[in-house]
Amino acid sequence: MRRPMSEKFSVVGKPVPKLDAVKLATGRAEFLDDLRLPGALAVKLLGSTCAHARIKRIDVSRAERYPGVRGVVTFKDSPRVPYNPGVYYLEPKDRYIFDEKVRYVGEPVAAVAAVDEDTAEEALSLIDVEYEELPAVFDPVAAMEPWAPQIHRAERNIAAHIFREWGNLEKGFTQADYIFEGKYTTARQAHAPLEPHACAASYESGKLTIWTTSQIPFHVRSILSEVFGLPQHRIRVITSFVGGGFGGKDEVVLEPICALLAIKIGQTVKLRLTREEVFSMTTTRHPSIIWLRTGVKKDGTLVARHVRAILNTGAYASHGPSVAGAMSTRELGLYKSPNVRFEADVVYTNAPTAGAFRGYGNPQQSFAVESQLDEIAEKLGMDRIELRLKNAIRPGDINPGTGLRIESCGLEECIRRAAERIGWWQKSKDIESGKLKNRGLGVACLMHNSGAFPYIKEFSSAIVQINEDGTVQVMTGATDIGQGITTTIAQVVAEELGVKLGDVTVSRPDTEFVPVDRGTYASGELYISGQAARLAAADARQQLLRKAAEVMKAKPEDL
Repeated sequence: MRRPMSEKFSVVGKPVPKLDAVKLATGRAEFLDDLRLPGALAVKLLGSTCAHARIKRIDVSRAERYPGVRGVVTFKDSPRVPYNPGVYYLEPKDRYIFDEKVRYVGEPVAAVAAVDEDTAEEALSLIDVEYEELPAVFDPVAAMEPWAPQIHRAERNIAAHIFREWGNLEKGFTQADYIFEGKYTTARQAHAPLEPHACAASYESGKLTIWTTSQIPFHVRSILSEVFGLPQHRIRVITSFVGGGFGGKDEVVLEPICALLAIKIGQTVKLRLTREEVFSMTTTRHPSIIWLRTGVKKDGTLVARHVRAILNTGAYASHGPSVAGAMSTRELGLYKSPNVRFEADVVYTNAPTAGAFRGYGNPQQSFAVESQLDEIAEKLGMDRIELRLKNAIRPGDINPGTGLRIESCGLEECIRRAAERIGWWQKSKDIESGKLKNRGLGVACLMHNSGAFPYIKEFSSAIVQINEDGTVQVMTGATDIGQGITTTIAQVVAEELGVKLGDVTVSRPDTEFVPVDRGTYASGELYISGQAARLAAADARQQLLRKAAEVMKAKPEDL
């Protein structure tokens, strides 16, 4: 029997207070809106009133003349450099800071910088926009029709098509005793983090500084470098306390707008969204339509599975293509089947943009697959637990979505222990006999990853510095958005060096001073950034031992 983690380590695995707990509990944690930047101008955004339109004319002259206004920007001021706001190397790059065409209600068409928010808000009402309205489409199935309005230059409004296949699907269905078909839909969700999106920017002597609530400061730097043609050493991105993200801050949102204003007017600017603006101007989870066709033997063995999915990515692609790719590896890799085909279309509509959201395609796919498994079990007269156990992946199996061999897997053990803990077998009998009334009993499984390899590049680095008094400083780009990565990295380093947790401090991300990091997403910060910190700590420990060995005339391995 494996020993509990708490018995293996002295710091890791122990219940400890978060390093920033006192600051958070007492209100002394400094979030972006708490920053007092001398002379900072307030920024407000004007959103489109049309779901799909060309801007025929936009007149900002009255707003520019309004007392207290220091600058206004529109598509006329915006670089014509397309980018993907999710990750700098993702395709398609279909977004501009501002565009002369709007694709959803609320899309920013202008930004005003003024001495205070009230002045900026008043100036927005003085901007005159004349739209040429275009037909709009909100249903992704309708958007794929030949007659549908074209939102981007994408054939049938398909931003991306994902196709994965292994085995022989047609042959698999001929071997099935039963074939089950079903259609499953999931809705849009908003992240609603406690802290709304916010950003500040300054531009001085050719250097751009960004303060942001982002989960991905180094990706922000890369995207701004690409859009504005600035070398990365001329861009500094700083994050402090971030009040939740859940994927909604896993892409650039306000940073390009603030940068554009700061560069144009040469003053520091600051923008914070209202809750209503967060709902209308930022991203959501992808609504989905999933069709499943599954071939099954009489004993419940899965022999063929065909998945067709449509993701409504809204006005821009953002993370859509990689979300669809992730769907192909998750739930389909949870249950064995020798013959599988996965097809997904990521479709543009005139709805708000969908992007990264906690789970990254997993909830949509899992809902469909687990729902159909229940239907199959009912039709076969088979227990739902037994059906899942029969088809569960085990060590040595290949995940068909990635081609990687499963080296460790506790799915079978997890299902059995969960069933035992909730009294599944007895409760099932009691419900069937009528003894247990007005009570439900359900089971569903889900597999999630740590990191996004091999579909998104993974990288992290760390610097560990041991001070003269034995205390330790860790410099890392890992972004703490409330999940506690600052504390867990400190635990890892303290464990590796054999020091007290209280003797370790961990920096906040600042691209000018900390080494590069992937950002906070895909449940991978401890797995990837924590490993970088552990390796740096191990290297520091070896350097210290070698130096001590020289002084003590001993071997490092003996110390």
